[in-house]
Amino acid sequence: MRRILLSVLLFTLAGSPPSSGASAQITILDRGEFEVAVNGRGIGTETFSIRQVGAGDETRVIAAGQIRAALPDGANTMDILMELAGPGWMPSAYQNKVGGEGARQIGFELRGARFESRVTSEIGEQVKEYRAAPGTRILERGVAHHFHFLAPPADPGPASVPVIVPRDGFQTEAEVVFAGTAELRIGGEMMPARHYRMRAGELRWETWHDAEGRVLRVAESSTGYSAVRVTRPGS
Repeated sequence: MRRILLSVLLFTLAGSPPSSGASAQITILDRGEFEVAVNGRGIGTETFSIRQVGAGDETRVIAAGQIRAALPDGANTMDILMELAGPGWMPSAYQNKVGGEGARQIGFELRGARFESRVTSEIGEQVKEYRAAPGTRILERGVAHHFHFLAPPADPGPASVPVIVPRDGFQTEAEVVFAGTAELRIGGEMMPARHYRMRAGELRWETWHDAEGRVLRVAESSTGYSAVRVTRPGS
């Protein structure tokens, strides 16, 4: 995963863009913190940043997140980096270092029409391939900021989105349905939100986004997991 790590260093430490050229502008798409809870009880936090450089075919987006929360499946830390490329924001590289019960490191790289996945743990290394269908999204359980890349336009009809859930090791077509609008209290302020419901295999998620697609709240029904923004986006 050398390429994605180099990109993150360029974005977050040096502040200069990668090979797109010195004149390319870095745009902060979103950054912030979520309070993470299970069945209403606070268990930790998720901090993240999402940055973009370039446009059109030269677009590159880097999403970085740190989860420090005692999740229901035993994980208690996750350090995540994801690179997406092109106008459709196709995932091109991904890594997740998982700590706690079942500690392991998950890595993805886009290779033509396939993703190659390597999972390294105390029992060894496993290699797996997934189809790189157009519009694929990576959604990790217990990671709220990944839903920034999911929400379709506000449309009452269902949308089908190919998704990979790395820690669970499966790929499926997820159905996403626009469920209307609502108001959420974020950082002591009420703000309008778009509400979506999503089904991916046995997983059931609900998400709320602001008008710019930034994630405000995520809930996963089977585990009681939820994540809510600590402060209003952009504050």
